[in-house]
Amino acid sequence: LVGLTGRLENFLKVNGLLYYLYTSIVVLLITSSLYCSSEKVSFPTALWWSITTATTVGYGDISPITAIGKIAAVINMLLGIGLVGMLTSSITNIFAKNTNDQAEIEKLKEQNNELLDKLEHIEKLLEERN
Repeated sequence: LVGLTGRLENFLKVNGLLYYLYTSIVVLLITSSLYCSSEKVSFPTALWWSITTATTVGYGDISPITAIGKIAAVINMLLGIGLVGMLTSSITNIFAKNTNDQAEIEKLKEQNNELLDKLEHIEKLLEERN
């Protein structure tokens, strides 16, 4: 469980994803409030609409009619596109980092083997002199 927590923490720190998530939550709450007041719906309904719009799912069960509701929708759409981009970028960076780490490990193993070979050669030279 500790390893999983560490990996999740590293994932959230890649590319500033954690800060984008915080910003997204704040924007979702603001746009939900705007939608709630302008469209005369409950806050849970507005939050549902805001999340489905931002995640680009958009079921169509709720849609804005007023100008303020439509502006909130545009904000959520832009937020959602950014969120999908950030998630994709962070996942790509995690895989690229793992690949680079593996390459670095292989390079270190190769250097270690070279050093061991040189050490054996030096030991043989010392034995021959004695």
